[in-house]
Amino acid sequence: MTVLRELGLPVLVSRYRSASRARPDQPLVIAEPTAHEDDELIEMITEALGNGAPVVVVLPKWDPYDWDPPPADAEADDGPLPLERAADPKERVPKLLPLEEVARPLNLINRAVARHAGTAAPEAWNPDVVMRDEPVTRWEGPLTRFATPTLSRFQGIDLTLVPEVAAAGPDGPGSILIGAWPGREAAIYVVSDPELFDTMGLGRGDNAVLAYRFFVDELGAHGLVFDEVVHGFKKPPSIWSDLFDFPLVVLTFHLIGLLALGLWAAGARFGKPDRLPPRIAPGKAALISNTATLLAVGGHVGYGLREYFKSTLRAVARECALPARLDDDERLETLARLAADRGVSEDPVALARRVAQVADTKREGRRALALARRIYRFRMEMTNGHHRD
Repeated sequence: MTVLRELGLPVLVSRYRSASRARPDQPLVIAEPTAHEDDELIEMITEALGNGAPVVVVLPKWDPYDWDPPPADAEADDGPLPLERAADPKERVPKLLPLEEVARPLNLINRAVARHAGTAAPEAWNPDVVMRDEPVTRWEGPLTRFATPTLSRFQGIDLTLVPEVAAAGPDGPGSILIGAWPGREAAIYVVSDPELFDTMGLGRGDNAVLAYRFFVDELGAHGLVFDEVVHGFKKPPSIWSDLFDFPLVVLTFHLIGLLALGLWAAGARFGKPDRLPPRIAPGKAALISNTATLLAVGGHVGYGLREYFKSTLRAVARECALPARLDDDERLETLARLAADRGVSEDPVALARRVAQVADTKREGRRALALARRIYRFRMEMTNGHHRD
């Protein structure tokens, strides 16, 4: 798997629901199914075929529970030994499985194909599995144009499969190493010897090249799903694993996003929130400003200026202790005399004439503002005295 990943072919090691992850461009690889339940393996192959995914079954060869002592010539350097599966050739090595045990997955494939096709399950049959002690010198098949395998002891099958790689016999292809299951209803490939794909075998000859070419060129794979349930590494389903699988993964990421937003909103402040300022500022200044703004927006510039002038005259009259019974004209004349006696720079009579000329239009805004400033200056000089520069 590491070699295939290094060559750019993604490999997913699956410990549950392997068949549901397989796709037409992601074949399901079932390697050496020795300790797997028959019905579960048949169901896995049937489901993968239903998804349109190719299924690659690698037959077993070694007995992981029965070991032989090392041979006397284990240290001899006379070519690759089939016992190199052991880390050290001086250590004990596994025995070969009986050929009938090797042929057992072929019966399960036959039953899975029948179930996928909706036909009656065939009776058990005994396919021929052969073991050759002598090395194979000549290979045939479409994949041999890329590379040829190198195996220490060739384990092959003699079946009516479509040969991809087979040992060359006197009358054509002999025992098959890689073969496609006959018929169009199932895309199943059988690899008779696991040394072609296992860790030690990939380092021999062109085995790695042949494995890569088989998956990429023959199957058109963009990724592989390696099932580990057949080796006893089944991961029991749980709500936690389902939460990160489609379709619940969409809900999971949605909840994670909501939690992140909640933490972000909660972390933006500490303690009580700041009190919002009032919409209307307190005090007379805000009231006067709002009133002036409303009058200007409504086009009542002249009316507002005249009212401001009248209120200023009344305020100045109170400051000067003038009788309250005076009418507007008498009050204006009296204040004009007082302003002249005090040397005030503004003449209220002249201001009155100018104020009366301001019309109720927005265009008079600048003129009204200049007159309002003069009116204010008149009040300040009448109240606080005239200061000459």
